Amino acid sequence: MNNRLTSQPLLVSLLNMSISKRSIALVGVGAIGTPILRAFLNNPNHPTVIVLTRPESKTRDLPAELSAASRIPVDYTDIDTLTAIFKEHSTEVVVSALPPPGYKAQYALADAAKASGTVKLFVPSEWGSPTEGAKEKGEKNIFAVKDGVAGG
Repeated sequence: MNNRLTSQPLLVSLLNMSISKRSIALVGVGAIGTPILRAFLNNPNHPTVIVLTRPESKTRDLPAELSAASRIPVDYTDIDTLTAIFKEHSTEVVVSALPPPGYKAQYALADAAKASGTVKLFVPSEWGSPTEGAKEKGEKNIFAVKDGVAGG
């Protein structure tokens, strides 16, 4: 029987737990990250949210209704800088909403989350098609990268 955790129930769980005292880092605010950010901020007891974006990101400013979140441009592969950001903001949860070109950066994000000592949960970008077993199909398969991050 497949007991794989899917992202949608996980997001609902994150929203339902006592998040008002939590600090969450959302990585990426494109087509996937923006609705997640909106869901966090629309919660009556919304957590403190920082949004990590690539320095060259087209998303320079967040829409006015999402301005409660701080935007921090950062190289997603710079483990030392990411670790420092997570520590500085006492980040407890890291939610990745990266698109396919950013999947490999999740390894550095996860390493930084672990190194910070504050992060209790890392949620990889698993917001779509099932990826279980894709790693065995080879590195050229984009789902293999996702499977590697999600499965270790």
